[in-house]
Amino acid sequence: MKTIKNFFKIKNKIKQNSKYYFSKFLLILIIFISACKDFIVIENPQGELTPTAVFSTEASATAAVLGIYVNIAGSLSYDIAHSTGLAADELTNFSTTLDQQQVFANEIATNNSIVERIWTNLYKPIYAANAVIESIADANNDLKEETKQQLEGEAKFLRAFAYFYLLNLYGDIPLVTNTDYQINQVLSRSSSTDIYELIISDLTQAQGLLSGNYQTTERIRANKSAASAMLARVHLYHENWTEAETHATTVINNESLYELKSNLNDAFIPNNEEAVLQVFPMSGSINAWEGFYFILTSAPPFNVSLSDDFVASFEAGDQRMNHWVGNISGSNKDYYYAYKYKIQFSSTVAEYPTLLRLAEQYLIRAEARAKQDNLTGAQDDLNKIRNRAGLLNTTANDKASLLLAIEQERHFELFTEWGHRWFDLKRTGRAGAVLSLVKSGWQDTDKLFPIPLREITNSPNLTQNPGY
Repeated sequence: MKTIKNFFKIKNKIKQNSKYYFSKFLLILIIFISACKDFIVIENPQGELTPTAVFSTEASATAAVLGIYVNIAGSLSYDIAHSTGLAADELTNFSTTLDQQQVFANEIATNNSIVERIWTNLYKPIYAANAVIESIADANNDLKEETKQQLEGEAKFLRAFAYFYLLNLYGDIPLVTNTDYQINQVLSRSSSTDIYELIISDLTQAQGLLSGNYQTTERIRANKSAASAMLARVHLYHENWTEAETHATTVINNESLYELKSNLNDAFIPNNEEAVLQVFPMSGSINAWEGFYFILTSAPPFNVSLSDDFVASFEAGDQRMNHWVGNISGSNKDYYYAYKYKIQFSSTVAEYPTLLRLAEQYLIRAEARAKQDNLTGAQDDLNKIRNRAGLLNTTANDKASLLLAIEQERHFELFTEWGHRWFDLKRTGRAGAVLSLVKSGWQDTDKLFPIPLREITNSPNLTQNPGY
């Protein structure tokens, strides 16, 4: 199984770069084996590595929870940024790979390997989180109550995080909340209402369970602010404007931990004050997969570039263009690429993949305030991001123009990060109006990825999305 092979490749790297990461390596491996879709049954070595044994000590229980982060520390962030950037208007495809061409053309086959990989890599942490939640509740152990709360909070945060992406990529999906494969293999799709209910419940509980501080000097484990930041995003998507503003304000006001970095190049370095949650790189000489794949070293043929229209839309003087966009000259034109992560290969860890950062919280609050007719407050938040990028205050002064300005600012600030542009166009109802101008053959059913054919074949009660 590929997951097992990857673990042994990164084992030595983990030892070199993190003092406290994964003190019980084999226990993490057990958790990830249990997280695989088919629930592979293995013998317990010497009868010791049962769930009760895994959660019998604080070190082993913590190691099991840290194992859930491993999947997210892999190529998942790139896969989501890459596929949604192609499906939207951020990226231009130059690859001859059929699966990638399908995503760019919004004509995705149900056996597309990119879509299958994202599905699998989002359900893995869900299964693992379910195992953790069940084991913490059931195991007869000597864990301290504060340890149980922290680990349960992290598991629920990570489960909610994965479900958020599954829902926004695939629509109605199976709601898996246990580790019983006999139940899970016959699940049908749950409504988006039910999925959002679980996500909000998990994040709300996580917010109450998690510590306000980080567990170490690194910002690579969820704390109370991470749960608040995700709640702000989820409530924004769910059009709960008051709640979105409240949770974003909670993070923004935590000035002892968070501040916008004046230097844009510092926004993705390890443990910077803008980072609400990052993950430790787990791929040898690759810090962030976005750096590995997005940075261009030659003219076409290559993987992808930023779209010419997007690059041309930056305002004059926008420092994000200068610091977060790279370029390389071809025979007759320049090609531009996402350069938020500066490192393509390095044995030194100098960048951490970033899941949540403070800038998004200002933009969430700006939109929530505008929706509630607090235009002055929305302008203030929007200008925080614009001024940091070297731009003057917004000229938008009515609700409609301000909401459009916030949407545009989200694009310039959050491009190629975790699918924000794709999701923004869909949730605001503007996908058709925007993408039909740049995508030939665009149709409304293109807003969702197909449920992987393999899942439809293996699950008798699972149905396909319309249009596939």
